[in-house]
Amino acid sequence: MRVTSRGSCHFSYQGADYQIDLRPKNADKLDAAFAPFIQSAQKLGTPKKSGATQAPAKTSVASRSPEQFQAIRDWANSNGYEVSGRGRIKKEIVEAFDASH
Repeated sequence: MRVTSRGSCHFSYQGADYQIDLRPKNADKLDAAFAPFIQSAQKLGTPKKSGATQAPAKTSVASRSPEQFQAIRDWANSNGYEVSGRGRIKKEIVEAFDASH
């Protein structure tokens, strides 16, 4: 699944490719819905654009355990970030957590 900066989400399911435009809140909901399945899935790779080189893939946020997510939430709340008790954690918060550890 790939979400662009404009909220356009591209994904494939059972051999068909899909695109849907989502508001950030709904993109977060879709990310949360897919997360358990993506965590168990085998990554096949990303299509290469002609003439472009790709950077190595970063570790996915979805590959973290529930305990790691709770540790991020606890750290964020004690360091002045607003994080809900459930749902998606903003990328910036996860990056700040990773940088502090």
